[in-house]
Amino acid sequence: MNDSDNNSNDKKAVEPEKAHKPGFSLSEHFEPSPKEKKKIIIIEVIVSFLIVSAMFAAVALTEIYSLKLNWSDYSERMRILCDSFFVSGIMGILSWLLILVARQGGFDMIVYGVRKAFLWTFSSKKHAREALPATFYDYVMEKKGKKYNSLFPMFIVFGTFLAISIVFMFLAL
Repeated sequence: MNDSDNNSNDKKAVEPEKAHKPGFSLSEHFEPSPKEKKKIIIIEVIVSFLIVSAMFAAVALTEIYSLKLNWSDYSERMRILCDSFFVSGIMGILSWLLILVARQGGFDMIVYGVRKAFLWTFSSKKHAREALPATFYDYVMEKKGKKYNSLFPMFIVFGTFLAISIVFMFLAL
């Protein structure tokens, strides 16, 4: 056995220890293939569409049954569709903006503080306390190392619902 074999075994033994150190992220070393990226984007679009469609249905059914609007009247139907598409599109865009701000680090200090407080208060196990980086700076650096999926597919779905509401607004006139 030569020195190069011995060094390669040492590197393998050190790798799992490195995973628990601040600033290390497994996502730094994992890059999905183009086929996997396409699959992830399709799933994101489908989930975004289902969520915004559920909001659309909730608003439409609320207007029809709570306000007792007449679905057979053309102007009422266009108003219901316009309201439903608009509310679901705006709620989607606002949630997209909230996710964007969170990914940019707008809530990092609050999240770190709350997580640290809960770990120190409710966890008596030492390994649970070590799961969170020791300092806020380490937490931010670790978070910067993570790669996130694009938010663009969500924006397209939510923006489409908002654009459709504008079309129905002009049809209702």
